[in-house]
Amino acid sequence: MAMLDVAEVPREAIATEIVGFLKEQSIPLDEAAAPADIPLLEGDALDSLGIVQLTMFLGETYDIAIEEEDFVAENFATVGTLVDLIKVKLGDHPHA
Repeated sequence: MAMLDVAEVPREAIATEIVGFLKEQSIPLDEAAAPADIPLLEGDALDSLGIVQLTMFLGETYDIAIEEEDFVAENFATVGTLVDLIKVKLGDHPHA
């Protein structure tokens, strides 16, 4: 089986992966929004334990390290902003 170059993973695929994980964890999501626009920090979407679980999942899935300085509200505001962070960690420019 060929290794997938994760740097080439489309933004939409990463967003779908995140949304799927959150649903598996029974995290309440605004499913009326487009996946990239789903808020993560508003309401009860993600608490501190949810953020830790999500970052562990992303680290394992994409072989990235989310550092202490990455834990800012701007990176976790929506699924899209989190995808941007992942793409940067993968060495890709999020809007290139």
